[in-house]
Amino acid sequence: MSPSDAAAKLEQDAVTEQAIDLLRRAACYLERLPAVPATRELAKELSDFVDSPRVRASARATCARADAASAKYANVVAASGLILFQVVVEGNALYLKAPPIGGYLDDLGRMRTLHEGARFQLETTPSDFVPWHLDLVIQPPLDAIMHPLRPGRSQAPSGGE
Repeated sequence: MSPSDAAAKLEQDAVTEQAIDLLRRAACYLERLPAVPATRELAKELSDFVDSPRVRASARATCARADAASAKYANVVAASGLILFQVVVEGNALYLKAPPIGGYLDDLGRMRTLHEGARFQLETTPSDFVPWHLDLVIQPPLDAIMHPLRPGRSQAPSGGE
């Protein structure tokens, strides 16, 4: 998709989002009017349309396209040409990946690079960029990892001990 096509699609998405918001506000307005069968029916039709799975899926796709358009990525490459790290910044989220490249010493070297600090020069994502970060498994919060429940204890509050 060319940059002008992408810009046109984002503009079309913005107009669609505004139209759906207008329909939502119109349904809310109609629901506040005196109870007339025709008015109630139209309000219900508008609400059903706006809340339909198809419209919600379209809204999610619109958000995903907007996020993807604003995403930036960077690679840290070793002198040998191997990619040591890949990062993607999307909105307020940063995704870091260390592709598998070898054994223990390679991993130790990469950890040393991270410890010393690595500079990531962010660029806009190319059209052929594969968004690997969207397939990540959400990890539990760090405090749950650092302070797991001790054996014999449960998360349920005690009844009155």
